[in-house]
Amino acid sequence: MARKEGWTLRTWLAILLTLFAGAAGAAQNVYAVMSLVGDGLLVVRHRPVTGTSLPDSVHEFLPVKDPIFDHTVLLAVDDAVRKADPGAKTLLLGADAALAEAQSKALDAADPASVIAQAVRARLPAGATRLILVVKSRHPAQIEFAGSHVGSGRLEGLGYYIDDAVLPADRNSTGDRDVGLLAPFTYFEVAIVDLPSGRVLAEKSVYAAHSVSEKFSDTLSPWDALTPEQKITFVRDLLRREVAEAVPAILPR
Repeated sequence: MARKEGWTLRTWLAILLTLFAGAAGAAQNVYAVMSLVGDGLLVVRHRPVTGTSLPDSVHEFLPVKDPIFDHTVLLAVDDAVRKADPGAKTLLLGADAALAEAQSKALDAADPASVIAQAVRARLPAGATRLILVVKSRHPAQIEFAGSHVGSGRLEGLGYYIDDAVLPADRNSTGDRDVGLLAPFTYFEVAIVDLPSGRVLAEKSVYAAHSVSEKFSDTLSPWDALTPEQKITFVRDLLRREVAEAVPAILPR
């Protein structure tokens, strides 16, 4: 009888040790998180160019010194990671001018996230096992508007697409018709990188742009119809939503 009780005790000890080891292993997931999308807004304005050799869109970059967009990304990633892996630890990291320049050069690469990950790895704190990287992506404009997709030129990062031309869209509630198009966009890529090897484990591209439901007029540009605060808010809200949807798709299951 004593022998049986001893065997039972050893069995329970083995089970407990296994459980503790599993919990310790789960807690070893340490994600460094970095965002390189928030240094400014790209304003792309469509320009009719029938019969000319001029480009069909004009680009203007508006720097944003406040890290509001990158902070939005970091918090959205942190929330998504904690929901998917409650035992994980996240290290939310800032970027600098050198990394922003590296990203600018990497935009024309076949895989920008992989190029930037290699530049970032050596600068990450010890103990991080994986890197979640959110970087700008470049892609032809695809704006959801009046049940279809419109747009010209290429978009990247965060910003607004504007078309001052008359693009009628019935407003069911009032019967009025809008003039012009204003659409915040978020074109980015989120990737997860295995830090010991530097290998990109998974990545997802996001090309999101939606027209703003505002009443425009034929005398006021859509760009001037919103306050600076509203312009920031529309992009921030779109960015938060798209990051929250994209991150779970790249996390290990």
